[in-house]
Amino acid sequence: MEVTTNPIFDDVSIAFTSKSDRQLRKAYWLFTLMGKGWLVAIGKFFVKLGFALHLPISKLIYWTVYDQFCGGVTIKDSQGTIDELSSHGIGSILDYSVEGPKMKKDLIKL
Repeated sequence: MEVTTNPIFDDVSIAFTSKSDRQLRKAYWLFTLMGKGWLVAIGKFFVKLGFALHLPISKLIYWTVYDQFCGGVTIKDSQGTIDELSSHGIGSILDYSVEGPKMKKDLIKL
């Protein structure tokens, strides 16, 4: 499949070709929940509380929000996602984030 540097916004199916039905259902569920502002506010409160109490919530975050929006914790960890997207003609942009250094340490352990 040819990779282009010009985004194609007319055909949204391109963005989803690399996703299984299960992954699409999970994304739909997650975005439905995230569309409810009150639920996001409660979730943020409980995530902060969980970290403050040193509860093991990193895996839950990794399997939900992190898994949806991030390809990996390190470049090496991201390579599988990059390769998978590339096989469907979808390019990747690596981005560096320094938010949540504690969570990053926990995710690297996973």
